[in-house]
Amino acid sequence: MYGNERQAYRKLFSEVYHKMQNNAVLTPLEAQIAAVLDEHPYYHVLFQNDQSLAQDFLAAQGEENPFLHMSLHLALQDQIKTNRPSGIAQVYQGLLTKGLDAHEAEHQMLEILAEFMWQSLKHQQTNNEQAYLEQLKRLLTRH
Repeated sequence: MYGNERQAYRKLFSEVYHKMQNNAVLTPLEAQIAAVLDEHPYYHVLFQNDQSLAQDFLAAQGEENPFLHMSLHLALQDQIKTNRPSGIAQVYQGLLTKGLDAHEAEHQMLEILAEFMWQSLKHQQTNNEQAYLEQLKRLLTRH
């Protein structure tokens, strides 16, 4: 996301954070974002001023983009809820069965998601869901 869309998306995270601080009622999407924010308290500092919302995070300089990271959590959660690609929910459950907590299981899975997204953008190709799922299944053999 770039330009105004990026700002609007980041502003949504900020608005949810401030609603959380004020115990305001959240929509279902806001509640999902709030849950991700709760799991990442070290990102809360981003919402202390609006300057962080415009900040660029450069991977080439070793900077993690917290908005991308949290967005990947949301995307992965949607994939698991909808079981798309078919079988992803079973991989997630398998990781939980092997003793990982939900957050750690998501982190391991979203590393693969991020890599597949990066390769897709780099090579200007659509994602291969089956290859993505096969890579995720390999996580089950590592634990």
